[in-house]
Amino acid sequence: TPGIAVVGLIEGALPCVQSTFAKAGLEVALLGGPGTWMGGSTYLSVIHGLQRGAPPPVDYATERALHDRVRALIRDGIAVVAHDLSDGGLAVALAEMTSSGMGGAFTLPGEGDETARLFGEDHGRIVVAYDPKHRDAVGGIVLGTTGGDRLTVGPVDVAVSEIEAVWRGTFEDWANA
Repeated sequence: TPGIAVVGLIEGALPCVQSTFAKAGLEVALLGGPGTWMGGSTYLSVIHGLQRGAPPPVDYATERALHDRVRALIRDGIAVVAHDLSDGGLAVALAEMTSSGMGGAFTLPGEGDETARLFGEDHGRIVVAYDPKHRDAVGGIVLGTTGGDRLTVGPVDVAVSEIEAVWRGTFEDWANA
């Protein structure tokens, strides 16, 4: 199995950034486009049993600019939560961000097919959470705010406890297999 490691030099200590929602009242934004790329996606594979379609194209200059921007938001103490969008797209990233027990209410960005907007796996997208006073510095597509014991995004409305039960159950099932 191939492995990938990234090594780099960071000058000085960076503020701590989390990958889960730590408290209520944080504003959440999507940096990068809404995304709808379904080719080669986890959704097609898991839900429909299909292994088809090309993976999303990568624009390396755009990726680098996005990551530079997120590092600056972290370095400046603005972004307190950051999470990439990868396998499963926006819906899965937001679900993973609730693993601290904190939910939130979010709009579904973009237009067109809801399934593609929820589960599209386009490159160049990161979800960040921050104090609402930093909205102008962050930019991006504001999705909503953290708080409560439910995750709502577009047509999806699920209790955070249900997400946790599935997550833990999957690991227990795997460990006992």
